[in-house]
Amino acid sequence: MYRSESGDYVLIDSQDLSHVMCDAASNGIALLDGLFHIAEYFSKTAIDEIDIDDVVSGVEAKNKCMELFGGGKYEMFCTTVLGV
Repeated sequence: MYRSESGDYVLIDSQDLSHVMCDAASNGIALLDGLFHIAEYFSKTAIDEIDIDDVVSGVEAKNKCMELFGGGKYEMFCTTVLGV
C-alpha cells in the first residue's frame, strides 16, 4: 500500500487493512525495481537455472532486493516474498 504522507510503500494485512505488517519500499521506482528482481529470480528457479533450495542464491537475491527496495529497513518484506 502506498502511504502518501511519506511516499513509501508498506505491506498490509489483507484481513485488517489498518495493520502494517512491514515496510516494503522507499518509493515507487524502488518498488518496481525490487519486484522485477523478484520476478527474475523466480523465473530462473522455474527453469532450474537457480535451485530454489540453494540458500546462498536465496540470500543473494534477498540482499539485492533489500538494496533495490531501499536498504535494510525492507529486509522483512524481502524475506516474506522470497521465503529466505
